[in-house]
Amino acid sequence: MIEKVLSAQKLFKKNVCRFSKRFQRKNAFTIAELLITIVIIGLISVLIIPFFISKIQDLVRAKRIENIEQKFGKATDKMLALDGMNDYSGTADFVNTLKKHLNIVKICANSDLESCWPTDTVKLSDGRNWKIALTTTGNSLKMINNQENEWDDTIGIIIADGTHMILSYNKKCDIDPFKFSTWSGSKTTSTKCIAAVYDWNGSKMPNLFGVSTDNNADVIPLNANGLGLSCFIELNGTCMGTFFKPEGLTYDECNELKKQNKLDRCYYDSRFPDALDYWGGAVKQCGGTKNMVSEKDLLALREKLREGNWDANIANLGLSIQEFLVFSGERDRSTADGIKSVYFYPGGNAGYWPSRKNSSAIAICKY
Repeated sequence: MIEKVLSAQKLFKKNVCRFSKRFQRKNAFTIAELLITIVIIGLISVLIIPFFISKIQDLVRAKRIENIEQKFGKATDKMLALDGMNDYSGTADFVNTLKKHLNIVKICANSDLESCWPTDTVKLSDGRNWKIALTTTGNSLKMINNQENEWDDTIGIIIADGTHMILSYNKKCDIDPFKFSTWSGSKTTSTKCIAAVYDWNGSKMPNLFGVSTDNNADVIPLNANGLGLSCFIELNGTCMGTFFKPEGLTYDECNELKKQNKLDRCYYDSRFPDALDYWGGAVKQCGGTKNMVSEKDLLALREKLREGNWDANIANLGLSIQEFLVFSGERDRSTADGIKSVYFYPGGNAGYWPSRKNSSAIAICKY
């Protein structure tokens, strides 16, 4: 009996081993099969992983934009509740109060916007490059001044979270602090007194302007209609902006512009070491002498304004003065600090005043 049991056990083990070997031979992978599997997995990874990375980046971008606008809106909500929004003399005055409610680490004057922006230019949707230094007024944010809106000069700021922003204040904005709308996502009515653009990812590419729903854009408008400038004045094929009062530069600041190849010469007079260079300030705001109008352009503009009613034509340019001196972008090489300038007044041809240190002169950029 025992012998029969042992014989049955041996037979069972033998059959199990035989079945196991057959199963292994039948289900083993060949090297070719393994290579094909690896290739298929690689192809799927190449196709799927970038898709998921792109979706993650889109989510990060959308959340970052929402956080920026929410943070800014909460600050303007506080301003509206405490002080109202219609008592500010201009953008600089507005920002001076804004910094009490928003952690701003740097404020840049209208003539020094590049210091609050990570790049010199921003690419527009049509492929052109817009010089950020030219974003000097609400007009450069494509905001229109009319009976209900008076957009002021811009100011640049850098927020503590790294956001770079250029904004303009509407001096005719009037919001009732007891009637403004509450939050809706990242938007709030208290921001409507401001038009702005901001760069949500700093100096990283693509530095492309676009709306918040455009996943490729990293320069985003906030209540602004665009970025760029329609010609305020167009004459003989020259597109000009608005007149502005330049801020004077020190000799060191002028030399910094020279290093950037925005002008070719600075002038220093030891008799007046503290004198400011107002023409240099105009050059800086226009982004270089090549972006300033020529003497010929100014003479043509003066003659155009003399057609019809001089006072009315000047008022249409937004100027409250009837006679004024305008810098061109050309040096008058007959004097050490000479600048070709044109005096605007109703009649005659006199009135050249060439000094680049003339604080009463105004300027205009071309585009």
